[in-house]
Amino acid sequence: MLYPDIDTTQKQLQTAYDSTSAVTNYAQATLTVVPKVHNPPSWFLSTVKDIQAAQEHAGGWMKNTCPAVSVTVPCSVIQFSRSFDAAVSKLLVLLQAIESQTGQSPTGEQRQQVDEIFSGLLGGTQQQSQTVQFLQGQISDFFRQLTADHVALSDDLSAVEAMFAEGRKWVQNLQAVIGEDFINSQAMGPCHSIVEIKIEITMAIQSSGADTDLAILVLAEAVLKNLASNQADVTPAIQNILDLWATLAIKIESVITDLRKAEGEDYADILKQIDLMVARDQWKQAADFAAGLFGNTCTPE
Repeated sequence: MLYPDIDTTQKQLQTAYDSTSAVTNYAQATLTVVPKVHNPPSWFLSTVKDIQAAQEHAGGWMKNTCPAVSVTVPCSVIQFSRSFDAAVSKLLVLLQAIESQTGQSPTGEQRQQVDEIFSGLLGGTQQQSQTVQFLQGQISDFFRQLTADHVALSDDLSAVEAMFAEGRKWVQNLQAVIGEDFINSQAMGPCHSIVEIKIEITMAIQSSGADTDLAILVLAEAVLKNLASNQADVTPAIQNILDLWATLAIKIESVITDLRKAEGEDYADILKQIDLMVARDQWKQAADFAAGLFGNTCTPE
């Protein structure tokens, strides 16, 4: 009753990892694939500032937001698993004592102890929910900034198209050359990636005869477009983790309510129906998967 569906939980953790890594790839691309501009012409000065703003925000993902994901997501599962393990050990001792008593009826003190244990677990789920909600806010803020950056670069492209007689043609030709799949990446973890533009794309840009500064703008806009598109994956992935804790909180609240109403041997029956040992093993399995996936055991230093 209080254990996670292992297949579903592992898939949700994997999706959170994969979607985070995808954002990292294009955040890193914003920093290293987009070339630095040296001695820009006057018409390109505002674009340079827009690119720098996007790179600053991409750096924020690499230094702050992504590390927060790689800690919050796995540690929420690992820390709860540890709390649940300790709680089960206490509950099993109490259950054994209750079963040995006449009519398997708990004493007032035993009821209070059990209630405190489950209330502690409920508090743990609420704490994890708050932590994940805060993480959601960080991710939303990042994509809000990123969307503004992408709009700025899109406006810069429109300005170029209007500024030069063949501006629209130049932009369209470069967009066709760059396409949507233009980087190679080697993941070193959810927040570390080696990213470079594909050599054939570089050669195609060079052979196109396009203005170098314009090519940088078109490339930067393409990177931000792909980066922004990853919000559709990472946002629901984190929501799934939040839903895990919300659902568990409801289940624990139900157990607490049932135990408070139970009399006589019904009290012990409710505790046995929870299948504490199975639940402990399932949480341990989920925690081990999270630790291995994210490379984080969440052990305090």
